Amino acid sequence: VAQRLAFGTRDQQISALGQLRQFGLASMPIAMNFLEADDPLVRESALDTLLVMGGGGIFQTIRPMLEKESEPNVIHAAIRRFADIKSPGTDALLEKWLAMDDENLVVECLETIAKRSGSGSPFGMNGDDEPSGGGGLLGGLFGRGRPNKPKATLTTLQQGVVARFGDPAWRIRAAAFNAVAKLRVGGIDDAILKGMDDTDDFVQLAAMEAAAALSIKAAVPKMETLFVVHPERMAIIASGMASMQLPLTEKMHEAMAKAPADHVVGVVAALRTKGSVRGNSFVKLSTHANPDVRAAALGALAN
Repeated sequence: VAQRLAFGTRDQQISALGQLRQFGLASMPIAMNFLEADDPLVRESALDTLLVMGGGGIFQTIRPMLEKESEPNVIHAAIRRFADIKSPGTDALLEKWLAMDDENLVVECLETIAKRSGSGSPFGMNGDDEPSGGGGLLGGLFGRGRPNKPKATLTTLQQGVVARFGDPAWRIRAAAFNAVAKLRVGGIDDAILKGMDDTDDFVQLAAMEAAAALSIKAAVPKMETLFVVHPERMAIIASGMASMQLPLTEKMHEAMAKAPADHVVGVVAALRTKGSVRGNSFVKLSTHANPDVRAAALGALAN
C-alpha cells in the first residue's frame, strides 16, 4: 500500500487510499497528506477515507481544506458523508454549497439535508432531530405514524432550502420540497401550495408530500384535483390525506368508481395502515364494480 501511495499511478493511489481504512485510525495521518494532492480525484479519495474513518471527530481538522475546495468531485465526497455528520460546521458548509450553480451538487446537498433531518414524514420516513455523529418520494408510502408539529422558525440552512423552491431546474425544486417534508418547518404554506401547481409532475408530487408532512389543510382541494386528474397518483395522495387524519372526499370516491382497478387497489393498500380514517373508504369500495377492488376492500375490512 505504501509503495502504491508513494510511486503509483493515480488509479493505484486512489485504490491504496481506500485500503488504508483496514489499518484503522493509525493510518489517518497518511491520508491527510493527500488532501493537498494536485489531482482532485486523489483528494476526493483521501477525503472520503478520512470521513469514513474519523467521522465527526476529523471534521474540524479538515474543515479549512473543505472551505477552500472548489472541485465538484471533492465536494460531492464531503456531501455524501455529511449525511452522518450533523453539526453547525457541516451545516455551514452545506449552506454554502447549496448556493452554488452546480445542479448536481445542489441536488445532493438537498438530499443530504433531508437524510440528516431525521424527522417523520407522512410516508413512513421517521427519525429524530437530535445532533448525530454517526449513522424518494414514494419510498415509505405505507409507513405508520403521524408527523411531528412543524417548527415555526427557519434556520439559515432551512432558508436556503426554501429559496430553491423557485429554481429553474425541476430536479432542484423537487429535492427542495422533499427536504422540507423532512425538515418540519412552518410558515411556508403558500410556497408549498404554489409548488403543487408546478408544471413538472415530480415537483407537484414532492410539494404534495411536503403539504401532507406539514398538515397543510389548505392543500386538500389541490390534492383532490390531482387525485381525479391523475389516477396513477391515487395511492400516494390517499396516503397523504390519511396522514393528515382526513378521510377521502366524495369526489375522490367518485373518481375511484371510474379509475383503473389497479390504481384503486393501490389506494386500499395505502390505507390499510392508516387507522380510523380508512374505514369509510373500505366500506364504499367493498361494493365497487371491479371484483379485485371489492376483494381488496373486503380483505382490508376483515383485518
